[in-house]
Parts: sequence; structure tokens; C-alpha cells
Amino acid sequence: MYLYSRARLAELEGDYPSALNILRDAIELDPDSAFLHTSLAEVKLKIGQVQEALEYINKAIKLDPSYRAPYLMSGSVLAASGKDSEAVVQLRKAVELDPTKEEAYLQLAVSLTRMFEYEEAVSTLKALIKINNESVLGYYYLGKAYGQMKLYREAVGYFSKTLELRPDFEQASIDMAAAYEALGDYDKAIETYKGLIGEEDSKVAVLQRLIQLLIQQRRYNDALEYLQFAVDSGYGGQETMRKIGLIHMELDQFDEAVKVFSAMLEKDPAAYQVRLYLGMAYEENGDIDSASAEFKKIPQDSDSYIDAIGHIAFILKEQGKPELAIASLKTAIADNPRQLELYLNLSSLYEALDKPDDALALLLDAEKRFEGETRLQFRIG
Repeated sequence: MYLYSRARLAELEGDYPSALNILRDAIELDPDSAFLHTSLAEVKLKIGQVQEALEYINKAIKLDPSYRAPYLMSGSVLAASGKDSEAVVQLRKAVELDPTKEEAYLQLAVSLTRMFEYEEAVSTLKALIKINNESVLGYYYLGKAYGQMKLYREAVGYFSKTLELRPDFEQASIDMAAAYEALGDYDKAIETYKGLIGEEDSKVAVLQRLIQLLIQQRRYNDALEYLQFAVDSGYGGQETMRKIGLIHMELDQFDEAVKVFSAMLEKDPAAYQVRLYLGMAYEENGDIDSASAEFKKIPQDSDSYIDAIGHIAFILKEQGKPELAIASLKTAIADNPRQLELYLNLSSLYEALDKPDDALALLLDAEKRFEGETRLQFRIG
């Protein structure tokens, strides 16, 4: 006991080599002590010597099969190493030896869940709750298990109980919001995510998920509020600004969209996708000259070039210059013969100009290059 006490003091001071040496001396004096072997294994684990720790753990189990601590330690190490099937054997024994201790139930349930043994995981956690009906983690892992079983209503119930016991358990709130999403109850999911966002908040992933969900549900004004919050909090970059600009477009707030996209281009003039959006905002706002000027700034090697040419052709047609529109698309096709979208745009232009024979001839010629392309076949039909 004296040597063990000295080893503990050395361990508490971070002097692990001394702690190991002292425990070895103690084991020499008491070689049949499962307790001392387990204590030495614990120090080995703290310095990352996992294999050596397992040797001492296994020796402790052989010395005293009724001593619970090494089973729990072994289960924890094996689970952390991804050996869940071996871990559950040790953890079941730890539960059997002392059914009143909580941690073995929790670790056993986690390993069972990872092995997709959901029924035993659930029964293990429910046994824990019978022993301790205020086990926060017991209810939480029940929610996780039911969520993985796709029984989302049950999952929500257990997450709710978790939050009753510990209202500041943020991960439980996040998981509950995800369960609401899976149930299609988007309003409750949104409200749950909103409750996690505060002035001091740093949960970027939660904020991003809330914004994405608001956009999916077409709650654009709410989305704008939280996108601006992201910007003000220093979380938002160019992608956040792009979303803000596109939402202004969706809300027909074209002046605001122009401001956002113009500011983005001041920082990065080579952001040609943004320049395409700026041209579209001008176009929708009726400023055709500015729109055309922006589209023409997009170079041929940009991914946005094909869309830009389509918009330029449409503008020329609207300005009463159909021949120029046709010429611009023909030139683009000559330069980019493998871009199907250009053929479709030109055929649409021919149809709009009441030239169905020209449209059909173009599409039939394109069919030779784009065999099996369903959009082309549909247009031909």
C-alpha cells in the first residue's frame, strides 16, 4: 500500500516512469494482486503503451476473475481500437460483476450499436435507466440507437428526456433536430437549430445546417437573417455572400443582388460564376446594357462561358438583332463543338424565330456527336 501510494503521487505529478518503477516494485512484493496489475496497466495506457497495458490487464483477470476493473479497462481499450466484438465480451462481464455501475452499460451499448446489434444495445440502456432513472447519457444513447434504427419518433422522445435532465446538452439538441428532419417535421427542426444559435455561438456546422434547411423550405427572409448573422460573426466567406445574392434574386430584389455580387467581384474579379450572376441580376432588373457588358467579360475558358453566351444571344434577340444572336451561338459552337447546351440554345432560338426546319437540321446534325443524349432526343421529338 505504501508503494502504491507513492506511485499514485508520482502519477499525479506526471512522473510516469517513476510511477511504473514503483508499481513494479509493489508487484514484486505482491505478485498475485490483480489490483496492482490493473493500476500499472492504467499508467501504461496514459503513456500510450496499449499492448503492454493489455498484457497487465489480462494478467489481472487471470489472477482474480471476479475483479471488475480490468474487464472494464479491457473493454474500453478494445472498443477504442475498433475491436467491438471483443470489447462487448469484456464489458458484459463488467456489467455482470457490478450491475450498479453506469459506465460499463454505456460503453457496452456504444459498441453494440457500432456492431448493429441494436436490440441488445437498447435493452442494455433500458436496464441502465432502471438502475438510474436520471442517467443523462443513458437516455441520450437510447435516442442515438433509435435514430440509427430509423425509429425517429422514439429517438425524439429520448432526446427530449435527455434535455429535460440537462438542458445545455447541445449535441442532444443537434441530434434531435436531425431526427425531426428525418420525420419531415422541418418547422420543429428549424426551431431546434435556432435555439442553438446565440450571440456567442461558434457552432458553424449548426448554423450552416439551419441556413440550408431554411433555403430548402423557401423561408428566404429567415435564411437571409442567419446568413447575415454568419457574416457579422466572421463565419461567412464568399460562399455565404453568394447565397445572400442568390436569395435576393429569388425574392426579386435585384438591386440588392447587384450590390452583393459587385462587392464580391471587387475582391475577386476572376470569380466568373459570380459575374454570371451579376449579369443575370442586371438582366432581370431590365438593365440590358450592363448585363451584356458583364456576360462579355467572361472568358471562353471559364465554366460559366456557355451560360454567358446563351444570355448574350437572348439579349440580342430581345434587342431585335436575331442574326447577331444566331451568329454568336454559331461562333461559340465552332469553338466548343462538344458543348451540348450551345446546340440546344441555338435550336431554341430558331424555334423562337419560327424556323423549325433550321432547328431540326441543327439537332439532327448534333445527334451524330451526342449519341444517346436524352435531352437532345427529347428536343428533336
